[in-house]
Amino acid sequence: MTFLGTLSDLKHRIRARIPLAVRDRLSLGRRRKRLNARIAADPDIVLAEIGNDRFTEGREWFRGDHINFMPSRTNLFEKNAIHDYLLQGWLPERPFISREHFITAFGSCFAVHISDHLSKRGYKVFDESSAHAAAYVIRFGEGMANTFAVAQQFQWAYGEKEFDETLWFDKSGSEAAYDAGIRARTRAIFGQTDIFVITLGLSEVWYNKQTGEAFWRAIPRNKFNPARHGFKVSTVAENLENLNTIRRIIRARRPDASIIFT
Repeated sequence: MTFLGTLSDLKHRIRARIPLAVRDRLSLGRRRKRLNARIAADPDIVLAEIGNDRFTEGREWFRGDHINFMPSRTNLFEKNAIHDYLLQGWLPERPFISREHFITAFGSCFAVHISDHLSKRGYKVFDESSAHAAAYVIRFGEGMANTFAVAQQFQWAYGEKEFDETLWFDKSGSEAAYDAGIRARTRAIFGQTDIFVITLGLSEVWYNKQTGEAFWRAIPRNKFNPARHGFKVSTVAENLENLNTIRRIIRARRPDASIIFT
C-alpha cells in the first residue's frame, strides 16, 4: 500500500468512529451544506445517510420504496461493518450454533481455522484435543479439499464403500490406511455431531482411471502409474452428486443436524 493510500485509510478510520452529528458540529456543517446545495441544484439526487457517513447518489434509476445503498469506504471501517453491510439480510433469524452443540469441520484448510476459532471461544469442536483425534477427518481434515474425498469419509465410515488401492495420503506422502479403529472413531464422531461444516477447496482431482475414485491430494511419486492414474477438473454434476451423497448420509444418521457447505 502506498503512503497516500495509508493516509486515506487513516482518514476513513477516524471518520468511521466519529458520529455524524459530532462531525457536523466540528466542521460547522460545511459538508452537509455542500450536499444540500447539490440536492438543491438537482432535486432528483438522492441523499443517503448510512452509519457514520452521508453521501449523494445519482438520479438515473428508480429505486423503489426500500433500498440498501452500497456502503462507503468510511462505512467499511466501522466497528460492525461486516454485520451491518455484508451479512445484513443473509443471517438466520437467530443463531443456530450454541456451545451445547458438537461441531465437526473438515475439508479444505479453512476447516482448521474454523475449528480453532470456535474452540478458543468455548464451543464443542471435534479437534486434535478430542478423544477421537486419531480419526482422519481430524488429523488430516484440511487435506480433503475436494468433494470426492469428503464423500469418501462418510461412505467409508458407514460401510457404503471399500477401496482396492490406497487413495489417502497425508501431506508428507505417508499412507493413511483403511484401519477398522479409525473407521469406528470416524463413525462415532459423525454420530455425535450436531453441526457439520464442510469446507470445499478444489474441483481439480487426481484419480484412478479404472475406478474413477479420487485421491485426497496428489499421488506420491513412487506410486504414480500413468496407465492407472490421471488428473482432471471435476464437473458441476460430479460435485453436486458428491454433495447430495454427503447430505443423504448425514440426514439418514443425524436427521436434525445442521449442514454448512462453505
